[in-house]
Amino acid sequence: MDAIDLMGLEGSITKLIAPWAGILITVITIFLLKDVIYSLIKGLKFKLRPGFGSGDVCYIDKERATIIKIGLLETIFEIDNGRGKVWRYIPNEELDSTVLERIIVPKDIEE
Repeated sequence: MDAIDLMGLEGSITKLIAPWAGILITVITIFLLKDVIYSLIKGLKFKLRPGFGSGDVCYIDKERATIIKIGLLETIFEIDNGRGKVWRYIPNEELDSTVLERIIVPKDIEE
């Protein structure tokens, strides 16, 4: 028998530590998932925004692009940059700081 068993403290120590261990695990999990949750919220906000959808032609940072897919964590744009068509994957949390303009009436149709 060890000293803790002799004093009868084993059960009371467990009762004291268990709630704090649960709280600590919860806080660590929240900090680990914070960025993913933030990105999901940004993705849902962009996806539900009525101004943009898959297939829309737009300008992203002054380059003509087509929205391929609006995902929950990232959005895919197709850009013809002169070397060929490339896909640019942009995390949704960066869309707020990106200049994104939608083309409503193409230039060749305007009169």
